[in-house]
Amino acid sequence: MNTSTHFSTTNIYFKSPLDRVQQIICIYCTLQTFIFNKKFHKINLFGIPLEIKLSIDNNITSHKFCQKNQHIFEGKFCPNYFLLKKLLINYEEGKVKNFTYNLKYNKINIECSSLIDNNLISINKAKSKRLIYSERNVSMSCSSIYQRGFGNITEGSDIEKKYSLAYARNVYNTYEIIELILLAQYSKNNYYCYTVDSKFPDTLKKMKKLEECLPNVFINKNQYDFKSNGKFSSIAHFDCMKLLLKKQWDYLYLLQMDDIVIKTNRQILEILEATGFTLDMAFTNEPNVIKQRVDFSLPWTYKDLNIFLKGDYRINIPNILNKSVVFHKGLVPSGMRRESIEYLVNNINITTFLNQLNSEILYGHDELTWQTLLTDDILNIPNSVPRNCVFIYHPRSTYLSRKVIWYGTPCSTKIYHHSICTWGVESLNQIKNYGEMYGYRFKSDSDFGALKCWVNYMYQRNNFMKHEVPNLWYYYNLPQSILERKRKSNDLKSINLYIQAEIKDTSGMIKKPFNINLDCKKLIIEDEKYINKVKIKRITFENKTLPMDCPSIYKRGFNVNQNLSDIEKKYSLAFATNIYKQYELIELKLLATYSPNNHYCYMVDSKNPKLFEEMIQLEKCLPNVYIPRIQYDMKSNGENGSLAHYECMKRLVKTNFDYLFLLQNDDMALKTNRELLEILESMNFAMDMRITINERVIHSRVNFTKLWTYRNLNIFLDGDPRKENISIMNQTIQFSNGLLSTGLPKDTVEYLVNKLNITTFLKQLNTNLFGHDELTWQTLLTNEILNVPGYVPREYALIYFIRPYFLSRYVLWTSLYCPTKDGYHAVCSFGVESLKNLTNSKYYFLYRFNESFDYGAMKCYAEYLYNKTHFDKYERPDLWFYYNSPLSIYKRLRLKNDINLIKNYKNWL
Repeated sequence: MNTSTHFSTTNIYFKSPLDRVQQIICIYCTLQTFIFNKKFHKINLFGIPLEIKLSIDNNITSHKFCQKNQHIFEGKFCPNYFLLKKLLINYEEGKVKNFTYNLKYNKINIECSSLIDNNLISINKAKSKRLIYSERNVSMSCSSIYQRGFGNITEGSDIEKKYSLAYARNVYNTYEIIELILLAQYSKNNYYCYTVDSKFPDTLKKMKKLEECLPNVFINKNQYDFKSNGKFSSIAHFDCMKLLLKKQWDYLYLLQMDDIVIKTNRQILEILEATGFTLDMAFTNEPNVIKQRVDFSLPWTYKDLNIFLKGDYRINIPNILNKSVVFHKGLVPSGMRRESIEYLVNNINITTFLNQLNSEILYGHDELTWQTLLTDDILNIPNSVPRNCVFIYHPRSTYLSRKVIWYGTPCSTKIYHHSICTWGVESLNQIKNYGEMYGYRFKSDSDFGALKCWVNYMYQRNNFMKHEVPNLWYYYNLPQSILERKRKSNDLKSINLYIQAEIKDTSGMIKKPFNINLDCKKLIIEDEKYINKVKIKRITFENKTLPMDCPSIYKRGFNVNQNLSDIEKKYSLAFATNIYKQYELIELKLLATYSPNNHYCYMVDSKNPKLFEEMIQLEKCLPNVYIPRIQYDMKSNGENGSLAHYECMKRLVKTNFDYLFLLQNDDMALKTNRELLEILESMNFAMDMRITINERVIHSRVNFTKLWTYRNLNIFLDGDPRKENISIMNQTIQFSNGLLSTGLPKDTVEYLVNKLNITTFLKQLNTNLFGHDELTWQTLLTNEILNVPGYVPREYALIYFIRPYFLSRYVLWTSLYCPTKDGYHAVCSFGVESLKNLTNSKYYFLYRFNESFDYGAMKCYAEYLYNKTHFDKYERPDLWFYYNSPLSIYKRLRLKNDINLIKNYKNWL
């Protein structure tokens, strides 16, 4: 049964309790077996015998229940089962599961199917001699166009017949590339409008021929001289909007030349239906960039823009007419419902607005057009976003209309153009797993083979391969989807719940505590000219002695009476940090995010007595800083690292905190204190830990000549029933490994300190073997016998605690990518060119700034955090990302105390 992707519950009532058991099971299992979008539909049975209800409830899934009763379908009780099975076979007839395509071009053969399957031999072979596009004449007869794939397009699924998409795309240059990108996504039920760059008359001629052959392709009669700065881009898109409104469709995408489809047409429609066909648009909070992209010497009031039509009530309200529009920025590719386009074309006049914004010299003004109009509360365009909701319900991370990999993010090809990663043959397997609808970009002059392979893969997926249902719950739960549902139910109170204006009391705070000869704001907003100037002669650290009396410390920015937000009063963080470097560096990182409601414990390396004295003086001035008097000789192999952290745990557990971070000397905060608390609250204060169970690594880091049974470790306290269990006491502890930086809820720390004796374990592990400190907490917190609160069973650790969601440390390995080209022990050092990317990072802490390489970058980022904490208007982080992370999901499932939910992780991730 080809049911829709609306979320529903079906209740079936049986009138007579005498209904035969076989018939009840048959009805239930027939429905469950043949509902296509099963994940959207729940079936409840009422009035059935208790034994059947219990039997269904005791099975984790309907599939298991029906499997157990398969014998019933073989009899006379289920005629509909066989009928539906036959229909399903007929429906799937001719569909294939696997992609097969070998590309032959200019005497080069590429096994595309192997590239999609991530076959390294095929990838390396294709990489060694990338196929570069050479322009050729293609036949433009309709029969030739049909032979190139358009003649074999299938009719599509029911949802593709139910809804129609429209596309407005600006194109230039090579016709063959345009045709290929269209073939990848072409559907007979959609509509495609193109505006061709006036510099390419031959392309226009061929596009008009394409228009003659394909009845749903339309070529804008107007041509524009497109420029790389965005000139005429929005005007051309608006022309296509007007043209397309003559056709019947439901949703429109604005795309650029190189945007290429990632999802099939059916998948896109299923996703759109799951999201309620909500607006999809990128928004970035960059006020300084906006100033560089708009000519503010021009008048921007609604009156001067002549934006309201005659008869519009707003035309008679001076308070509206004399206001200026408020600009927003984002990216060009966008998705909008039909009613939004109808309003833009028929209910307001945006011509003057478009013409004024269409600058000859200002770069990227086309990235402001639709973002400005669709966040304007006065214009109130259907499906627009209230301005104060933009960054709450449309965070950048959930934008779907373009997948782009920016410079500074790992790029599989290491090929960039205008700071954007160019995809190649080694990217194809990754691309198919992206959640976005469209991607940017392939370049035919870099790897035409990759483009051809991807086009044929999408062509086959759209027309000949079995449909893969996307993770619709993910899209259904996106913040923009939630906003759409709230608006449809007119739930304004809920929409505005998190949108409250805040006024910060900054009395007693120092505006710029970090004395540095740099314009940090220019570095943060990524002013390339200024960055390149600073890079020539980076500022490096010069050790100097700071005055350590309390008044001097306070003058450098610390305020133990500073005002706090409500969440900072509600919760408290603790930090256990092992340190050995110069005091000034430690104070800098503490000051950047200091909160008087937190607790900071520092273990000082015994090799630095001067630092120890300075930290004791800091402890005297700041009541929430603790310096244990015991010291360890901490070494680079990890020796004494875990023992030092444990000393801080014992000290901190006496304080009132909610969550503890274990850090090292070079870890530095990426988030403000308030951001950290809001993120942690959204995740139920879930444990954060890097876990990688690598037996080879473990055996190189543990001395297995020692005894590791629970008995020999003496790990259980007197009175603990496990201590009397011989079976447990004779077992050997299982090791796990990972990274040191870790986040732990307080009940975890209390248990480790007060309910277990881990001293022998720590001392036995504390050897001269490298990296043993990266096994300590991973081993203790994946152990089912120890059962420490918040732990993850070892068998599920690699399911929920996966690398991309380990948040306590952001590290760039030099073997992958290092923009500064400075590294130490294979770890990249961040610099002034890294700051903009760091402000957008999802991680809690970074590792590391190297003060001997670029101290200026460290000080500027500290200044950014300090000012963001005390002076800037607060903007919430993308809490949906954290709420939906696997470790957050795991914590919620643990709170339900249902191991079956945890085992069925595939239903949640």
